Amino acid sequence: PDGKQQRIIRKSADIRNNSSQVNSAVQTTPKQEEQAVAEVTVQEESFANVIEAVNKAKTGSKIRVNLLKTTKIPANVFESIKGKDMNVTFKVSDQASWIINGKDITGNVTAPIDLGLVVGTSDIPKQKVTALADGNETIQLSLNYDGVFGFEGILRLSVGTDYSGKIANLYYYNETT
Repeated sequence: PDGKQQRIIRKSADIRNNSSQVNSAVQTTPKQEEQAVAEVTVQEESFANVIEAVNKAKTGSKIRVNLLKTTKIPANVFESIKGKDMNVTFKVSDQASWIINGKDITGNVTAPIDLGLVVGTSDIPKQKVTALADGNETIQLSLNYDGVFGFEGILRLSVGTDYSGKIANLYYYNETT
């Protein structure tokens, strides 16, 4: 109803954006997750410290960016990452993170991209979700951004241990078709 991209997914831990691939859900603990070379916290809307960390990082680095007050990432942040073989994880909430490798930024990002999302929406008509899910549990989520990303990223959702090892399907819902 609000024009944002809508998604229907089976519960999962890793979902790739811009695709309808099937992924296995993997439950990870903080000890199992790869350690970041740099951890940056964005308190306000200044991303200078993120760009500085990216520019100082070596090939293969992992940078974790904790977003406290904004999920809107300026275009120059993506441009600073573009082409570099490093993973930058944007933690947008306790439940969701985007992982973007600089080599996967193939488009020209010329405007800010809001990586925020709402998990647990109910914007898609229940009868359509039920028919598509075929008795499986679902989670709806709505991305704040509506447009071409210019990159392929991994959207990691925390859904708990009950769904570890399960298969997830990602669907795009288009209200007009």
